[in-house]
Amino acid sequence: MGFQNLFSDSKFAPVLNEHPITFFDIGTRGGIDSDLWPIAFGVDVVGFEPDPIECSRLGQSSSGPWRSSKILPFAIGDSVGKRTLHIPLQPEGASLLEPLKGLPAHLYKKQYFDILKTIEVDTVTLDHIVDIGTVSPPECLKIDIEGLELGVLKSSPRVLENLLAVKTEVAFTKLRHQQPIAGEFESFMSEKGFYLMDLIQPAHWRTTGYTVHPHMNSDNIPYSRGQLIQGDYLFLRKFGIKQGSEKLSTVQIVKLAILSMSFGYFDYAADILKHNQANKITFNQDVPDLLWSLGELSRRYGRVVARREFFHHLRLLGPYIRRVQNLILR
Repeated sequence: MGFQNLFSDSKFAPVLNEHPITFFDIGTRGGIDSDLWPIAFGVDVVGFEPDPIECSRLGQSSSGPWRSSKILPFAIGDSVGKRTLHIPLQPEGASLLEPLKGLPAHLYKKQYFDILKTIEVDTVTLDHIVDIGTVSPPECLKIDIEGLELGVLKSSPRVLENLLAVKTEVAFTKLRHQQPIAGEFESFMSEKGFYLMDLIQPAHWRTTGYTVHPHMNSDNIPYSRGQLIQGDYLFLRKFGIKQGSEKLSTVQIVKLAILSMSFGYFDYAADILKHNQANKITFNQDVPDLLWSLGELSRRYGRVVARREFFHHLRLLGPYIRRVQNLILR
């Protein structure tokens, strides 16, 4: 069994059946993010892709395990109006921010920063999308738009206030004009009532080549660690509060616990439920019942993680041996 709908038979399922979670995936090219697969049966996904060809392709293939899914042809930005989209050799690196000139050689990866073409696109804010009634406000957001992520959140305070979980790409060094770095993002989100839970899939760039640590290649410098350049930050709402000191509703508290479990943070989910155990949570479930179910789901989730890690490392064994040979045989 994989992660898809892993929680569908749990005591938490009635919450999502009656109060589904809305999930915005901004930067959908390549497919909808899979972090919410364990609760997909109770998730309405909305993806955003301004490229009409890619939007159509994603729309035809995005149904997956979700309660519902749709792809909207909007470019999400920090304002409503026209912006220039810079499209590099690798289209996944397209950005509304222009690459910095004169980047150091070890940071200049031409597939990301050699601009193939520019096009004018109409951008909208998340608040605008919700205000015109196209979709419901999201509780979970994934955003990867090459540098404008913080601007998108700052420009949509009403959407931000409703969010319980945010996964966003961050940069640890400035690569584009007006691009904030990770520390600015962390400070802003902390002020808005979120904990930084994790740095996911950190990307380390070497000065030469693309071989990642701990592997080796056959270059003159076969082995070196790379510089931390970017990665994904995961933020979860501090339980008990929204922006400022406004309290979360009972349903939001349970949804925050469910989202925490879907991302794998079962300890945090348990803390949320224990903190609110004076209340009869909802749906004829009290906290001890939910905590027992949480423990069972943690065990189930952990087994899937263990299997995936085992086969992941098994697949890497062959390439790892070949790259070690590059050093030994020189």
